[in-house]
Amino acid sequence: LFSMVLRNHGSLMSRLPRRAFSSAKLVSTKQAGENSQVAVIRMDDGKMNAFSFDMIRELHEQLSIVEGAGAVVLTGNSQCFSAGFDLSVMGKGPSAEAAQLLHDGGELLFRLLQFPRPLVIAAPGHSLALGAIVLFSGDMRVGPSNLPKTKFGLNEVHIGMPIPRFGMELARWRLAPNYLTRATTLGTIFDAADALAAGYLDCTVPAVEVEQHAISIAQKHAKLGEGFRMTKRFERQAMLDQCREFLKTDTALFS
Repeated sequence: LFSMVLRNHGSLMSRLPRRAFSSAKLVSTKQAGENSQVAVIRMDDGKMNAFSFDMIRELHEQLSIVEGAGAVVLTGNSQCFSAGFDLSVMGKGPSAEAAQLLHDGGELLFRLLQFPRPLVIAAPGHSLALGAIVLFSGDMRVGPSNLPKTKFGLNEVHIGMPIPRFGMELARWRLAPNYLTRATTLGTIFDAADALAAGYLDCTVPAVEVEQHAISIAQKHAKLGEGFRMTKRFERQAMLDQCREFLKTDTALFS
């Protein structure tokens, strides 16, 4: 059962149906933390967790289920958080299908950025392209300290694609200014230590501890209430409004 603080005045218990915590094909959810206040959403396609139409749809389904949780952890499999969009669609060049996938990915990202509960991202493995952009949506981001070959970054320019303008705006918002050109225009790929300095991550721990540390952070913030929701909106609303306008331009570019 998830308990949550709905208002600053006090706490209420929110009960979610047990059937809600089931495994879908690509995305699963489990309860964790003290009094099961934390929901852990796991992406796992058995490979690189590409953001396909199905992955995006299943993530939306699970996010709807866990909106009553105290806090949420979003993670991937041990190999990869996500390596970005489904290249079987995006790799073919501009098309109606590519434009739709870009639009759907953008809308998922905006939902994560506006999620009403604390969102902690546990990135145990590679985070590239849209996977790296999704890191910008986490209220806290945890990565591995002892896996130097784990890659973080926006590699679009190396595969002949521009970074979507909404992604560039998010990079500008979240990355350290002195890393911005390296991270975007030059498509530099970082290890976890440099990703921490650049602004992709907030902390690193040994790889086997990444998920549990993220759960601990989520637990610590699970009782935040209306003040958290309002402040989160104030912090990023102007940036999100700009990103939504850029998504329209990006969609046209990819169509």
